[in-house]
Amino acid sequence: MNVKHLIDRAVREYPNHMAVVYKDIRRTFRELDRRVNSLAWALRSLGLRKGERVGILLRNCCEFIEIDFALSKTGIVRVPLNARLTGNDHEYMLNDAEAETLIYGEGFREVVKAIRPRLQRVKRFIEVSEGRSRENRSEALDYEALIQANPSDETPQAEIDEEDLHTLFYTSGTTGKPKGAMLTQKSWANVAINLLLDYGPVTESDVILNTQPLSHGAGFFVLPYFVRGATNVLIPEFKPSLVFETIEREKVTVLKLVPSMLYQLLDAPEKTRYNLTSLHSIIYGGSPIAVPRLIEALRFFGQKLVQLYGQA
Repeated sequence: MNVKHLIDRAVREYPNHMAVVYKDIRRTFRELDRRVNSLAWALRSLGLRKGERVGILLRNCCEFIEIDFALSKTGIVRVPLNARLTGNDHEYMLNDAEAETLIYGEGFREVVKAIRPRLQRVKRFIEVSEGRSRENRSEALDYEALIQANPSDETPQAEIDEEDLHTLFYTSGTTGKPKGAMLTQKSWANVAINLLLDYGPVTESDVILNTQPLSHGAGFFVLPYFVRGATNVLIPEFKPSLVFETIEREKVTVLKLVPSMLYQLLDAPEKTRYNLTSLHSIIYGGSPIAVPRLIEALRFFGQKLVQLYGQA
């Protein structure tokens, strides 16, 4: 079993269901898959092949999921970079991973420009537009232009084994520099299945709001909900008012966050102004939660809290 099989099956079963929502962008499973396949062909046209490493430096957006799926379906190794780290950290991880391609958001243009001379192997730069000026790109390729130039409903053929490397997931541990934890196609697929078993049932009527960076633990939750036909909703940043507005507007059923975010929601004076009755699960983890705050959360949200423990 590999990740491509899970993605393709979900697209066949839920073609017209809403797959992803971000700001005013709404894409069905079929629409998302077309863009994923177009990106896969674009990467192939640039010379990328199975086993090569691609750095991803983006904040949460639809393109993040498109890139994840395109790499997964072609056997190209994803190297997600934490957007909150420094340019020096990104430089180290890209060099350590031996990445030859970097896909980054327009907001990181200056960071990439600063570290570019010191990147030992990166030879392809692809910029995801965020609506700002397209000038001074430092010769980066335009992400959207690549997709539009390679329309396709089919994924490029690639022999993908379940033991092939899928992700280099950098984790700091307690000493030294970040280490790239190696996750195979089978490992990534099994994480999705385990999350469905542990935090399910998940159905096509579910809507999950990912408030954390997809480059970190929240990224593990995209695939399992996709597999079951649910909708992944993304927001560009965490703000209590934005979270509440999104829950009410999109009828969010599952909320994923860390305790410090939960505290901010509880402390927000506007929390009683919104209809939050669609929520049935609040999955939290990443740090201990204070018992008094947990009790407060249970009183406000009800018996909906689910504790998560994970490791790379």
